[in-house]
Amino acid sequence: MPLGRAPAGRADLGFRALRLALQGIPGVICEQAWPPGRPARELALLALHSQDELEIVGALELLAQAGIPAEAACRADPAPLVAIGSTFGPLNPEPLAAVADIVFEGFGPLVWEAGVRALHAQPPGIPRQARLEQLASVPGLYIPALYETTGRDARALLVPRPRGAAPARIHPPAASWLLAADPGSGTGAAGPLEVCAVLHDRGAEDAWRRGLEAVLSDAVPGRPVVVTGIAGASGGQAADLAWLLDAAAARRVPVRVPALPAAAITEPLAARLRAQGQERITLPLAAGSGRVRGGVGGATLDEDLHEAFEALVRARFTQITLAAWVGVPGEGTEGAPAIVALVRKLVHGAVRALGDARSLPAVALSLRSFTPRPWTQFERLPMDSVATLQAKQAQIRRAFRGDPSLHVLEDRPGWAVRANLVTRGDRRVGAVLAAVHEAHEDWESALREVNLNPAFYLERQHPEAAELPWGIVQWGPEPPFWLQPWERGGFWGKGSSGN
Repeated sequence: MPLGRAPAGRADLGFRALRLALQGIPGVICEQAWPPGRPARELALLALHSQDELEIVGALELLAQAGIPAEAACRADPAPLVAIGSTFGPLNPEPLAAVADIVFEGFGPLVWEAGVRALHAQPPGIPRQARLEQLASVPGLYIPALYETTGRDARALLVPRPRGAAPARIHPPAASWLLAADPGSGTGAAGPLEVCAVLHDRGAEDAWRRGLEAVLSDAVPGRPVVVTGIAGASGGQAADLAWLLDAAAARRVPVRVPALPAAAITEPLAARLRAQGQERITLPLAAGSGRVRGGVGGATLDEDLHEAFEALVRARFTQITLAAWVGVPGEGTEGAPAIVALVRKLVHGAVRALGDARSLPAVALSLRSFTPRPWTQFERLPMDSVATLQAKQAQIRRAFRGDPSLHVLEDRPGWAVRANLVTRGDRRVGAVLAAVHEAHEDWESALREVNLNPAFYLERQHPEAAELPWGIVQWGPEPPFWLQPWERGGFWGKGSSGN
């Protein structure tokens, strides 16, 4: 029952966590390439791990190379069951319904292990449909074939409804903490040991710290440990990092933290990271407007950003990247000028504090297209069009043209639109994925062939009472919780700037 995934040209800590979770199950191979000498079409299960939405097209290419039909409806015994899942959270399962027999929802190491063990326990020879029906009761597993869609109105989203005994909602198991590391890189490897240590529940600190101590005990003294995640939205990042630095220092292991929110940055903490040899760091700004950041809830104040940026400058980091979202709902036309004003205040404030502009490190402004995501307070709000995002990026770029103290980096809004289409689409988007695969990843021709306009899903506000395709997965609090910050901030409802 080997498991594989589409190759992603970057380090993938999530896959490493998955491999650790599955390594003790007999007959399971968890690798980033096909098992040698074994045709994939002879497997019982082929599970593909996707780090992001656009990797799913690569998964279809892997199926084609293995001689397995890309569309689930075209597969029959003895073809393997094809599962698709992510590691750090749930996927909207409906766009995958056309290509996946199983969608693993929730945090990978928890859900995948439960699903694979349930499959492993099934006796051989059970018909395909019976196998899928048995798996429907496993928490976090969504079986598209056991659901049909309602809402054939072309103006409405298609919403899944269960058939027979299929559960009405999918409930992924909650993760209190998640620790992932490359189990082989602590000894003998040339590169650093990469760790993701995400704490989701403050009550799980003891287990989380014991796990990190176990990882550090295997680390090579003098070789850096790169921590790509340190704490969830529950806060306490500064205390968590201070503890981690103390634990690593006791083993003479330097720590690198590529990005930190302002709330986690203090002058002593910044100085400790720099003293260990870290030269670059990213400070997320979120929205440029403090008004919008306040509406999101738990947001960073301008004063906190100023203090964090100055702490990084005083620590003598050689490069500081300021990461800003472009197109956050609620900003309207004020978003781009607000980002420009905020960045200028940060840079000029740091120069005044230092008293010498020559002491300022290299500063980069990374502009990232904002994509409203399911299971957040943005899930019903529209996304800016590609043209609007490009215009806002150009406005910011022009504002800093000729400024030697800052370098502007931009993403490609078109890619953000494609990813968000898969994230917020319904079952019809599955046909787009298949067409993109057939068109050798030519998205424009695939969208024309299927006759689907991404604006239908992305550029309109979904009514509060409307059901959403991803509502079949109960992830986090119910929607009224998500609406509260926007109601308080004045962004939701008739006539609001968020519309």
